[in-house]
Amino acid sequence: MFIAYLLIFCRIVLGLLFFFAFLGKAPNLPPFERTISSLEILPERFSRLAPLLFLIGELAVILFLALDGPLLGPGFALAALLLLGLMLAHRQKIEMPAHKAGVMQKPRSDYDLWRNAGFIGCALVGSAALALNRSPVTLSLVEGVVIGLGAALFVVAWTQLGEIAQLLRVS
Repeated sequence: MFIAYLLIFCRIVLGLLFFFAFLGKAPNLPPFERTISSLEILPERFSRLAPLLFLIGELAVILFLALDGPLLGPGFALAALLLLGLMLAHRQKIEMPAHKAGVMQKPRSDYDLWRNAGFIGCALVGSAALALNRSPVTLSLVEGVVIGLGAALFVVAWTQLGEIAQLLRVS
């Protein structure tokens, strides 16, 4: 039963992560295009297509993880692949400032790498739980709420990893 709970937890964590990432980028595609272009990892002609493909990938992760069936495994794999791509891009240009809604935000840090590594770990744990889970599970309302709230709290805390580390360092 623990494996089934873990599988559901990972699905919700990654689903929420990619849902909010998609909502943050979709209405503001030009800043995301500029960010991709400034990484200089793709030829200029692909710099406009890559953000659109990334958004489609994020949407696919959301849908694959929401559906229970044969697309669940590919959903975890695609989530890990997209997060790995972000991690490699961050590693390449760690000093590059992040764009959010067209406004310059805080500079990237090593905590961004750890954050993405943690979410990649969640995708890998989800894949392993999927492989080990032998029977479908029906959650009670209470179980669903507890797992959902735990996953939401994890996403909020883990996405703020850098800020939490700074707070702990100051204390």
